[in-house]
Amino acid sequence: MPSRKTQALSAYDAGCLTQAPELPTPSKKQRLSLSNILSQRYESVLFTFRYLNPTSDTKFYYQGKEIHVYPFYNSKPGAADIAIIKTTSCFIFNDYVQPVCIMGPGYNKQSLFDLYATVVGFGLTENGTLSNVLKHTTVKIQSDATCLLSDIVYQKLLNEFNFCAGNGPNSNANPCNGDSGGGLVIEYDFGGSKHWVIQGITSVAKSRPSTNQCDATQYVVYTAVTPYYQWIMGHL
Repeated sequence: MPSRKTQALSAYDAGCLTQAPELPTPSKKQRLSLSNILSQRYESVLFTFRYLNPTSDTKFYYQGKEIHVYPFYNSKPGAADIAIIKTTSCFIFNDYVQPVCIMGPGYNKQSLFDLYATVVGFGLTENGTLSNVLKHTTVKIQSDATCLLSDIVYQKLLNEFNFCAGNGPNSNANPCNGDSGGGLVIEYDFGGSKHWVIQGITSVAKSRPSTNQCDATQYVVYTAVTPYYQWIMGHL
């Protein structure tokens, strides 16, 4: 196994956390991916976060101290695409940063079908450029059958522990390149108390022919979070 690198890896924008200007400038800045973590063996991660407010250019730094990749993850699309990053100090919650709930340990994939969810990210926009502000859209969680009938590629992507979502070929409001790792959340009413629950993590999208850029008219595959409830709780 390759030795662990001592330099920090800088992950791109993902929300807003407490300011820590004393942290060192990272030696490398790139998109954070599970395959990169496993192959490069980075020992620390330095995050750059940005306010949701599009008029603010304030940046905040937050230090990651542990990276836990799911033991059965591999680079095959749709396969256990989930990891946990533990931070050196607690999040500071405000109007732009709020916690999200996790359901578990029971998992029923079919119960998600036909529900509407919100997805967020800083990925490619309709102009083909990365967004400087956090974007969001609403998508419908589809049955496996719907996605399998739409394109044969989903036979290789779907399994019991992920699902697909989107609004069909007449819509181009979908996560794209740069949105991977973003949350798919649903607002539930628990006895009159409403809470946002993370049900999915943006994992993989079908690409346009002869390109590595997403086809925003196609369904996107999300890692289901609930099947990993016990593993997540074991690292808290």
